[in-house]
Amino acid sequence: MGLHFENCLTGLHLRLFGRIIQSFARHEAMMEEIMAKVSGADPTSVKLMTSHLPFGWKRATMLNLLRHRGLPIDRVDEVQWLFEPAHTNLPLRDDIAHSTWVQCEPEGLVRPTWLSSEPKVAAKPQHDIDGGGKSYTEDYDERFAYTLESLTEIADQMEESEAKLRDYLATTDLSAG
Repeated sequence: MGLHFENCLTGLHLRLFGRIIQSFARHEAMMEEIMAKVSGADPTSVKLMTSHLPFGWKRATMLNLLRHRGLPIDRVDEVQWLFEPAHTNLPLRDDIAHSTWVQCEPEGLVRPTWLSSEPKVAAKPQHDIDGGGKSYTEDYDERFAYTLESLTEIADQMEESEAKLRDYLATTDLSAG
């Protein structure tokens, strides 16, 4: 399996990476908006207090604040569900921000270079695919490799998540704006 370090990412890869990163930034802004509304603080103060927090910690802080302020559990669950696409794609965001990328086999796939460094994780997760004991071992190369189509799908999913969040915030008392 040959690795190609030069000319790995096209302009389309970079545009998709940008869409994904910007979507995360907008998700964070909505978390700050929710925290400002629920706490009674101004949005700038919330941003300043949470700017050093990684995305996952900021999400956990927002959910803890919602619980602390006595929001009904079904509403907390709904907010948590609306932020789930961002939470699920957090490893990709981190790889975009902190990794260089290489091409991998089959042609057309890219992956973060950390996957090329040995040693890989010693124990790969095993999954029971049908409940009957048939299992497969997860292949990290496949799990963390992306086609242009899969990156487009993720960027679209993140933007759909944003739209649902905006619609939800517009119909609730959780928006500061």
